[in-house]
Amino acid sequence: MQHDQHRSLYLRAGDGAEPQGLISISANSAKLGMCSAISVVPIQHGEERTMTIFEALRADHDVQRALINDLVNTEGDSATRRRLFDEIKAELQAHAAAEERHFYVPLMASDMTIEKARHSVAEHHELDEFIEQLEETEFSSPGWLVTAKKLEHRLLHHLEEEEREVFQLAGKVLSENDKELLAKRFNNELKEQKLAIGS
Repeated sequence: MQHDQHRSLYLRAGDGAEPQGLISISANSAKLGMCSAISVVPIQHGEERTMTIFEALRADHDVQRALINDLVNTEGDSATRRRLFDEIKAELQAHAAAEERHFYVPLMASDMTIEKARHSVAEHHELDEFIEQLEETEFSSPGWLVTAKKLEHRLLHHLEEEEREVFQLAGKVLSENDKELLAKRFNNELKEQKLAIGS
């Protein structure tokens, strides 16, 4: 298990990350309390890395993928279906709040990423609408599962688009220091959100 984690970590480190050199971001980012430039020191073999915002988001995305997969494979008005629905609802709510504050707000400060950031936030609202539809539908109804599968489709599309397109652009806008700082802030906010929601 430990081997898999390290392998995944180094593969994902390539998401828009610069391996070395000087990285600059817009002056607008400085207004948000971020560094405008940072000299990146290459990571030596065996050296511990600090998680980046991309890795933090991917880790939580994997939680969402697992939950939605389990949810669409439930049947009828079962305790399992209700539990998984409550879990995915809380997960999406907490994730969106933390991600918008500590990933998309900084990206909206750059012309390169502002449109992608706005688009992704709009997709969060679309996911909320599917959750509301599921709450208003009888859990035993065939229509409930149809809507759940629509939610699955939209969610997986959103996650893939974010990881393939948004991460690449964000890697050019955020400095290495930004990526690590935002990861810490995102993870802390995520924990606080989940505690507040009670998940």
